[in-house]
Amino acid sequence: MPGAPCSTSRHVLGTCGFAGVWFLAGAAVFAHLERPAELDQRFLFKQMETMYGFDGCDKEPFFKEMDLCKNQRKFDLVLQAFFQQNGNELEDQRKWTWFGSLFFVITFATSVGYGNVHPVTDAGKVFTMLFGVVSIPLMGYLLILLSRWSLMLFFAKQEAGSHEQSSRSGAHSPAGAPPGLPGQEQRGLSAAPALASRSDRDRFFRFFEFYSSEGQSMTYDGASTLQHPSALAPMPQDTREAQRLAFSCFLFVLCAVMAASAYSFHFQKNWTWIEGLYFAACTLLTVGFGDFAPTTVASKCFTVVFILCGLGVTSTFIALLTKRLDHLARRKGGQLRG
Repeated sequence: MPGAPCSTSRHVLGTCGFAGVWFLAGAAVFAHLERPAELDQRFLFKQMETMYGFDGCDKEPFFKEMDLCKNQRKFDLVLQAFFQQNGNELEDQRKWTWFGSLFFVITFATSVGYGNVHPVTDAGKVFTMLFGVVSIPLMGYLLILLSRWSLMLFFAKQEAGSHEQSSRSGAHSPAGAPPGLPGQEQRGLSAAPALASRSDRDRFFRFFEFYSSEGQSMTYDGASTLQHPSALAPMPQDTREAQRLAFSCFLFVLCAVMAASAYSFHFQKNWTWIEGLYFAACTLLTVGFGDFAPTTVASKCFTVVFILCGLGVTSTFIALLTKRLDHLARRKGGQLRG
């Protein structure tokens, strides 16, 4: 497929540029709508705390047993629960600054939604509904495009390396050697370390062409899975081999991304390895329970990169697994009917 990586690269860059402008603009709107409300809640809490607060309760042991101080502690707990019920914090967590809003936009567009941040103003809620209509399909398309593009670049790089090594081998071949011998020797020498042969690459590209030609275009359903509306066409043998290759590649990349994220969160957030893997799995499966969530700027930045790198791979892997199970089920059904 000559020229495919180059043309796809231009398409990916154009899509990334449009998506970047769209999400940055959305973050600016959310910051404009929600940040003042976040600051107002914090200001109101400080005002009420000043009105009922008595500094002596924490300074003198004599005052701690007085009804005034006991009631103050009870009221403080009630007040904290009231202000935290809508996702507000007693300290300014800067959830709706421009960067915090950008993090919300990314998690919202990928349908992860950790639940620790959500709009509280009516204008913010209305904008969320309108913004999601475009953002969720756009993010899904972008993630799928990035996952395919990364594999295409991988195959293109391997092909370039294979050609370069073959040229060096041909240049040092002895005079009078039979035609084709250097290439045959090259194939024999490089067969073991090679991750994908030219035929593998061709089958991989034909595998994705098969989806398009049979009307089985990959679409994003908003839950990080790919749906294939038509799965009744018989898959050629060459395409089945390409499917196995793609399945193995995506599985390897997915495991690598999961392990790298768990390692990073283990040090950034002081989570255990199980907690890091649990958070990574919940994120890539777009579950987003919210029991574990990034809070620092560094962890939020890493999470955004992790989502953009891993979610497209996960969605494509789930699509391949679904396709594989579908063909197995149809084959078993045909055997039973026969």
